[in-house]
Amino acid sequence: MKIKHNQPFLDNIDAEIAKKVIISNKLVNGKYTKLFEEKIANRHNLSEENVACLSSGYAALVLSSKLIFKKNSKVLIPNYGCRSIFQSLKFNKLNAKIIDNEKLKHNASLDRIKKSNIKNLIYPHYFGIPTNINSLKKKKNNRRLFAIFWSKIIQ
Repeated sequence: MKIKHNQPFLDNIDAEIAKKVIISNKLVNGKYTKLFEEKIANRHNLSEENVACLSSGYAALVLSSKLIFKKNSKVLIPNYGCRSIFQSLKFNKLNAKIIDNEKLKHNASLDRIKKSNIKNLIYPHYFGIPTNINSLKKKKNNRRLFAIFWSKIIQ
């Protein structure tokens, strides 16, 4: 099976903003970062104090998993994913437990997640392929959910 990865789309406006950010020497704390944080806060009905842009996806995973999960707890992660998911858990002294993907799909099996007794979960949304996670929102066995869709956190 060939896995198709998303290709980024940047237009001239994006390229011009990226150029201004690079020239400013403020890659993570300049005015464009502030504007982006404001837009994310507005889109998700959050206060701006609860939104932070970080320098990388790995940094976001380290910070968020440290804030959400108790030290030494088990966390379900997909068997297909970037190494930063596993590494962020290891950095925070959390125990990764691998969950298989759905047959012939990129995303982790929702049925296997539901059957697991592990209360913590990192569930990336890969390549723009949609997944219906509404069934996971229902609390079962006091499960705490942490789902990353690269632009959305559900808890």
